Amino acid sequence: YGREQMPSRTAEMLRPFFGYVQACTDPSDRLFVPGFAPEVPYFAARRFGGGHVTLFGGYYSSDRDQRRMVRRMLGQSVPLAIVPSDGRAALGSLTIVSDFVQSRYVTIADIPVEGYAEPVLVLIRRDLAGAPPHQPTGWPCPSARPLA
Repeated sequence: YGREQMPSRTAEMLRPFFGYVQACTDPSDRLFVPGFAPEVPYFAARRFGGGHVTLFGGYYSSDRDQRRMVRRMLGQSVPLAIVPSDGRAALGSLTIVSDFVQSRYVTIADIPVEGYAEPVLVLIRRDLAGAPPHQPTGWPCPSARPLA
């Protein structure tokens, strides 16, 4: 995608991530993206994990909704999570989901975005963090399939 097609600074800065997702995940894999960044699953060409394309403003914060999200993620292949700046606040209001993410995922990259105080975090499932690196990013490649 060209720079003029990117709808946000976050999407523009994640261009290397989108190539990484294409090379290192299966099309059936999903991404967990707390906060408001619906362009991330779109440009990554992956469905959203946990059942919600956006998580912000206290929506889906009941224990019941959070447990449902965790159950969905356990039943889906969600090797990666992307936490944009506003995603930290979203996770802060979702303690059950936050605990799940902290226990299952580890940060592999933080990508600064101009105009935002916090970088975008790229997380991988802990059990996949030792995978061979993807070039040119150097991030662990979670796919078990042969890479091009």
